[in-house]
Amino acid sequence: MKKCFIALAALMCVSAGFTAASGPANAATPKCQQTGCDGKGPVSQNCDDDAYKIDTVSLRNAWGVAYAQLEFSDHCYAYWARGHSLNTGSDGGVDSAGYTVRVQRAKMSGTIVHTESQHIYSNTGAYDWTLMAGGYYPRKFRACLYMSKAHSGDGKWHCTSWHEAP
Repeated sequence: MKKCFIALAALMCVSAGFTAASGPANAATPKCQQTGCDGKGPVSQNCDDDAYKIDTVSLRNAWGVAYAQLEFSDHCYAYWARGHSLNTGSDGGVDSAGYTVRVQRAKMSGTIVHTESQHIYSNTGAYDWTLMAGGYYPRKFRACLYMSKAHSGDGKWHCTSWHEAP
């Protein structure tokens, strides 16, 4: 009976599109890895398939909340910042002039060696992301968010904590 159950479970996984060794059977092969991903898009390089959120920083103004998430791909060994906003004010969300998100790579000493930024103009709850910063230990990464004083922000960068590359 136990052998029958194991065989049935394996058959169900295969028919659902999963294999034990590779996760989703339809996951695309990454087109870059580590620092070879620097300055490249996570979607075009197939790095978004296995991405997950490491940390988030947020900034609230009169119109809503903007977020910058530090995202990581195990397959590509690369990071990027994903920005989005939520409408919480009567004027429809974060000022339509937008906000800027960035991802940074630094040496363990704190010296920043790579930065990618993306300005996001939407106030509709849409999202966008930076290009990637790849790397491995001994490096650390963070995501940051900026909204100028002219657009109801405080004119300062707000960043996640630094996260060491695995």
